[in-house]
Amino acid sequence: MKVTSHEYELTLERRTSYLYVKLTARVVSADMLRHLLSISAPHYREAHVSRVLIERDIAVPLSNEKARSVIDTVNSLLPPGLSVGYIEKDPDNREALQHAIAAVDPPRIEFAVFSTVDEAEQWSACNR
Repeated sequence: MKVTSHEYELTLERRTSYLYVKLTARVVSADMLRHLLSISAPHYREAHVSRVLIERDIAVPLSNEKARSVIDTVNSLLPPGLSVGYIEKDPDNREALQHAIAAVDPPRIEFAVFSTVDEAEQWSACNR
């Protein structure tokens, strides 16, 4: 399924053992992230998956504060018990996300950060 607006493109694909989500946008505010998660959350339940891979294709750098907000928002809005693989190509953004995960230590969702979809898929296959 693909949802497109003038601000973003959200792709949701049910794959063999997980749900793949790709978010493409020039910029994503906290409100937009909440909106996109509200669109995608029912798909996690319908797909009956415990793993979700989220690929972030957003050119804006993540500060540590914004990365923490992302992790807090995802942790609070997605169903508990999910394992979320966050795919971020930019090394500085990956580092910010990893620091945010360590700082927040989200109790409801397991998070991991990867540079490629292939790495995230390998992790997903090992976490069945």
